[in-house]
Amino acid sequence: MSTQPIAGNQHFTGIANPSGQLPELNVGKITAASIDGKLTEFTVVGYAPTTFATAAANALLNLNKAPKKGQATVTTDANLLRIPKRVRIVSVYASNNGTTITGSAAAALNVGLASTVQSYSGASLALTTSPIAKFNTGVVGMGGTAAVGATATTTETFALINVTGGAITAGDLKVTLTLMALP
Repeated sequence: MSTQPIAGNQHFTGIANPSGQLPELNVGKITAASIDGKLTEFTVVGYAPTTFATAAANALLNLNKAPKKGQATVTTDANLLRIPKRVRIVSVYASNNGTTITGSAAAALNVGLASTVQSYSGASLALTTSPIAKFNTGVVGMGGTAAVGATATTTETFALINVTGGAITAGDLKVTLTLMALP
């Protein structure tokens, strides 16, 4: 199966009945219908920028849509993982993406959302000051620190990693966010 545009028709609207699992699907926007009248839930995956492997204490790094990409410097960067407005974070799972994370004994990570790049201006995703060793086996956060019924994102936001307590000397990070679209 190919997702390449058909000659003369440069518009691709969907995939109907694929014969097997798609190994990767990179999209700029996700639209999904609700299932049995329930709220729509979907998952996005973000990857730490290449500078994560040598991030200093207090570094602010945004997640990208693909691994092995540089740190975004503007909100229009095509590699930047975008979190749409009108969603609620259900859960977050972070792991080392196959490359062990090492650093100072005090090094820890915060995973959150921000309204701009390299800024810690948004909500925490319940992975606050988690020691880097936890990310080598995988760590789960459930729905952030906001109370049940709290307002969902009202503008497009960006997933963020904040390195605290000490520097990172090696490693990689992959973050899977489960989101619920609100009506």
